[in-house]
Amino acid sequence: MTFSKEEKYVLIETTNEHLDTEIIDAMRDRFYEKYERENIIIMLPKVKEMTDEAFNRFSFWNGETRNMDKTFVIASLVEELGNEMPEIEKTMSLSEAQDIIFLEEVERDIDRHFEENM
Repeated sequence: MTFSKEEKYVLIETTNEHLDTEIIDAMRDRFYEKYERENIIIMLPKVKEMTDEAFNRFSFWNGETRNMDKTFVIASLVEELGNEMPEIEKTMSLSEAQDIIFLEEVERDIDRHFEENM
């Protein structure tokens, strides 16, 4: 599992084929140790299996991130894993995930500007 801080987000990459709650909890703990309030892109290009509890952990982490006014995106999830995560942004590529981050940052900036000038 690797973490890299980019300009507008933290990129988390894993090469695991199976994700369970232990792996996701470790990923989340490591993220909060260093970064806390950042946009997140999680690259999962090799994942073939994820437990229902793992889906729930990602959903919880997504909610936490959104409550901090940040964006959470899962990218490169190539396998259909049989569980929907409609509240989580998912993309096929890193560039699409970056576009979502940048667009949502612009939207938040516009919203803040509008609120300040009312």
